[in-house]
This record gives sequence, C-alpha cells and structure tokens, in this order.
Amino acid sequence: MKLDHQALSREFINIVAAVPEMKQCYYVTGDVDFVLIVNIVDIFEYEAFCDNVLYKHSNLHKFTTLISMKCTKFDTS
Repeated sequence: MKLDHQALSREFINIVAAVPEMKQCYYVTGDVDFVLIVNIVDIFEYEAFCDNVLYKHSNLHKFTTLISMKCTKFDTS
C-alpha cells in the first residue's frame, strides 16, 4: 500500500496547529520532516505535551528534543 505523504503531512500540521504550546512549525528537508518550536514551562508540561500530542500521532516514528538554554539572538527582519 502506497503512503500518501502529503495527506500524512497535512494531518500532522492540523494536529499541531491546534495545540496552544505550539508556537512555530516548519516543514523542512533533510533527515527530519518537521521542526517544531514549542513553549513549555517545565519538564512535566513537556511530558504531557509528548503524551497528548506527539505519541498520539500514529505516523510519528521518532523525534529528537533540543532544549534552548538561552536565546542569543532573535531577529525577525
């Protein structure tokens, strides 16, 4: 059975778009499909986010988390 990658991507985008912790979502090239910018208060909220959003998506096979320690530059120009 052929996977419909566009439909799976749209489904994932729709799921994360509805989550208030989700601040930015980028569809990217390379080893991963998406980069998510999530605003989480603490590790307990992060765990709940993973359980309630990421682990519930049946097509999500793995993810990597990077925690920002400090913003050294942010420019939207």
